[in-house]
Amino acid sequence: MFPICSFVEQGAPNATNFSARELQSTDNIARMPTLPHETINAEYSARADEPPRLTLRQRQRGQSFADQREDGIAVMRKLGIIK
Repeated sequence: MFPICSFVEQGAPNATNFSARELQSTDNIARMPTLPHETINAEYSARADEPPRLTLRQRQRGQSFADQREDGIAVMRKLGIIK
């Protein structure tokens, strides 16, 4: 069984900012092998090169669902997971 990967993360603070329907929608989640899932997770945790050197997770706080989803899609495209 593959882990679930989502464009918009399902944990806090998103769990309180967005509905379960949005977070668990098939437009937001997909199952994928562990290695790509871990690679995506590492990308969300990596600090930016330029100040203030925030992680993607930190930069996304307070962003809309649509903006976070676009970021997630961009990460997966950057890593070659989707086109």
